[in-house]
Amino acid sequence: MNTHGNKLRLRPRPFRLLGYLLWVGITAASFLMFRSFLLLFFLSFLCLLPLLSIAVGWWIAAAVGGGVFVPMAEPIRRGEEVSPVVEVRNPRLLGTLDVRIDLRIRNAFLEKEDDAGSLTVSLPAVAASWFRKDRKEGRSVLRMPLAVTRLGTYRFEIREVAIQDL
Repeated sequence: MNTHGNKLRLRPRPFRLLGYLLWVGITAASFLMFRSFLLLFFLSFLCLLPLLSIAVGWWIAAAVGGGVFVPMAEPIRRGEEVSPVVEVRNPRLLGTLDVRIDLRIRNAFLEKEDDAGSLTVSLPAVAASWFRKDRKEGRSVLRMPLAVTRLGTYRFEIREVAIQDL
């Protein structure tokens, strides 16, 4: 899940953008009507806020890493439970509340490529510690119970990682 070398893309949300434009329009109309410097401050702040949000989101997305792993090394029998772990690591001093990870789980030995199941996991990107000298990175961990129904080699693939803005 490391984004180093992967392409970072911005995906605009049209309804959020329309709501934001409506909010800026109402504030601009209020400023023109009342000529208040407080409303002028709010209007200029509202125009800078999305740029700041995009810049900070891009900065966090460039450093967030992690992955999926299974801590068990011994063979598993059919019907036993396996606990794959999804982990998100963040070395930045700011975090974000939603890192959505789209996983694909498939039995590489028995199933075809089309028979793979998909799963979406949402975790926060916890900020790194501010007060420790080694500035330990923030970690979010999710352990998922998974029952093995067929024998074979199970493969976990991360298809997409989406980081929501602040």
